[in-house]
Amino acid sequence: MASYELLCFGSNGNGQLGVGHDEDLMLPQLSFQSDGVGIKKVSCGGNHSLLLLEDGSLYWCGDNSSGQCASSDIKISLEWIPIPGKFLDIACGWEVTIVIDEDGWVKTRGRGDKGELGVPRLKHSTEWIDLFRCEDPKGSRCYATFQHCVVVVPEKIYGWGNNRKLQVCDDSALKIIEEPKVIYEGDTSDIEMALGKDFTCVLSRTENKLIIKGSLAKELPELISQLSHDFGSIAKIDSMWSSLHILTGERKLISIGRGSHGQFLEEPLPSETLDFVTGSEHGVVTTADMKVYCWGWGEHGNCGSLFKTETNPINDKSNVISPLNMIGKYEKVVSIFGGCATTWLVLVT
Repeated sequence: MASYELLCFGSNGNGQLGVGHDEDLMLPQLSFQSDGVGIKKVSCGGNHSLLLLEDGSLYWCGDNSSGQCASSDIKISLEWIPIPGKFLDIACGWEVTIVIDEDGWVKTRGRGDKGELGVPRLKHSTEWIDLFRCEDPKGSRCYATFQHCVVVVPEKIYGWGNNRKLQVCDDSALKIIEEPKVIYEGDTSDIEMALGKDFTCVLSRTENKLIIKGSLAKELPELISQLSHDFGSIAKIDSMWSSLHILTGERKLISIGRGSHGQFLEEPLPSETLDFVTGSEHGVVTTADMKVYCWGWGEHGNCGSLFKTETNPINDKSNVISPLNMIGKYEKVVSIFGGCATTWLVLVT
């Protein structure tokens, strides 16, 4: 029977790493272990984290002061606590949680001053709110970022929340979209999404086409020109709060947006790069030989230590703006996730 280990490091002021204390870490520490059931997804809000297993089980840790995780008197948990029910997908805004449950219901909870709960005039709920039901739950996905949310269902994409930068839709009269609104219609089976603080990016894999809404839209023509001229196909997209990052078929990384704190990778990606993900303002890379690297804004230890010491895992602020930094080499890394100044690795043993 396979055993799955979740390692993590980075920002931990509210216990959102689930390691039993609230000290920032800059070396990977064991957070969760699962025997026989794989770890499907880790999603992180401003100060809370959710952990979804392959069997639909869901756990939370960190900040619950707005009821974003559970109907409980526990306001902060330093360890993982189960959430009743079974779930297909999860996403976290700053203080909001959005899920798709096993019956296809899209639900939200927590605090959302910019419409993130998806209900007109409602800014706070400590209980699950049913928004709508997906006709094909297994083909549906949810996404969230700082103050807006997106759900992809067959043939449609819904969005809601903050629209001051036109990050959800192009109607400038709608500063806040308080309930799910269709923002895209068409084949969504090959769609990949990336949400930043003030933008939304849609990638059609079949057409090798990007659609960008919001603050980065003005950079789209230059980006398309660069892609078509230099690199061709798009393998993957992901976004930090303030920048979009595109992995090409040739394993080159193209970035647009803000790179003032090391968010733009100055050196080439490691050879044999398999995958990359982003957190709020940092990136994580895995390679074919199971090495893990980080780069970017590492003020909370989320890009690892530059000193490679094993004696003191607590953040010593040595790596605030990080170059490409090797975190470690492992037997088998099956997935990586980035949160709000947090980094997560899933290993199988």
